[in-house]
Amino acid sequence: MERFKDIPDLAKWKALIIDYGIELAEKSIFNNLPNINDYKIKYRIKHPEVKGLKVTDNSGDIFFIPEEIIISKNGKKSLVKLNYRKNSPLVLSIEDGKIVLLEKGITKVSISIELVKKRKYQFHKMPKELNPLEPSLKDFVQVIGLDRIAIMEFEGCWHWNTGNACKFCDTNPKRPGIISGMPSVNTLSDYNLNVDDWWNSVKDNYYQGIEYTFKKILQEEIISPHQHFQLMSGNLPNTRKIWEISGEIAEVVNRVRPIKQFDSYLNIAAPREDQEQWLSKAKYDWGFNNMVFNLEVIGRDRFREVCPGKSALMGYENTINCMEMSVKIFGRGNVRSNFVLGAQPVDELLRGIEDLAEKGIVADYSIFSPKKGTPWEDRTSPDMETIVNFSQELAKIYKKYGYSGIYCSLSSRSNILHELMESEE
Repeated sequence: MERFKDIPDLAKWKALIIDYGIELAEKSIFNNLPNINDYKIKYRIKHPEVKGLKVTDNSGDIFFIPEEIIISKNGKKSLVKLNYRKNSPLVLSIEDGKIVLLEKGITKVSISIELVKKRKYQFHKMPKELNPLEPSLKDFVQVIGLDRIAIMEFEGCWHWNTGNACKFCDTNPKRPGIISGMPSVNTLSDYNLNVDDWWNSVKDNYYQGIEYTFKKILQEEIISPHQHFQLMSGNLPNTRKIWEISGEIAEVVNRVRPIKQFDSYLNIAAPREDQEQWLSKAKYDWGFNNMVFNLEVIGRDRFREVCPGKSALMGYENTINCMEMSVKIFGRGNVRSNFVLGAQPVDELLRGIEDLAEKGIVADYSIFSPKKGTPWEDRTSPDMETIVNFSQELAKIYKKYGYSGIYCSLSSRSNILHELMESEE
């Protein structure tokens, strides 16, 4: 760690937590914490399995870890997404009633750690008169970190169900028997793979739940310091239906508050047909301020190799063309694509990112971490030196073209760009 004195402590420890994952001093440490259900938590271990075009989590592990934490030092705060990794040198423990991070399980790290509280609305259900099944409101709209309101169009990604998911990508399937108010691609096969029939059977209840929940969040919750809004989805067998669903959900949200009033992002697959028409709708009819198409890697052959499902659905050249077209509609710096640091050589990635930057397209990134049940579960994550050097080079590109990081440090969970750039202001 002595080699990284030139970067802020929050950036350093956030990168390490993302890179190494976290171990627990005792596996039941969070299960035994008083009022643990008041905080954002998840099961420590997942075992996603695919059977009959359905994906479920068949892990029997009952122990919790925080879904995300806030780390702070000297008055500055940052949000970090947590993943469990057995035998990680970074260990979460509790001392004198406070959560602490221990390096190699011994040395206490000099940062403060807070759990992220669930919002009040997450404990409520849909009124029975609106939905007899009374699904939880958290199934319809989520708040990520402190100030990003997010809607998933549906649960899952068809590439996972068909064995064509991106090689680094994990998923968050439900355990058997758990029912959600959010439509799931797991039920698509029940409709003979007819996407229109499937969506028509679930959309009315879902849209009603979104409108009710969105209204409740804006009326009863304090969303600050900013108000980011993200509409996102996994993928379906065709892009047309994803765009149709996006427009319908945007119409629902706009009835509550205009999307253009938020720092808003549409993050879905690039359209294969009527590209200019769909992109113009997203900006001028639906009100989104930013367009996001996540390529994950630079290069057509890399894309085909690492993201076989996305490659077949979106196409590399088609996605690049859609991003260039989006720049003309949304403006320079308002079109983005995420990349996975650790999925390809860094020099190759940076060259591609610079090329995109010249065209007005902003590159975001997440740090690769191996996940159980994925083709890359045994692949090595990038070392700390690679993470720091890449992040610093990307920050230089941002400054050169006048770009800014996506969201903010309190809702961007998987890289250290905000923490580096804010320290230099």
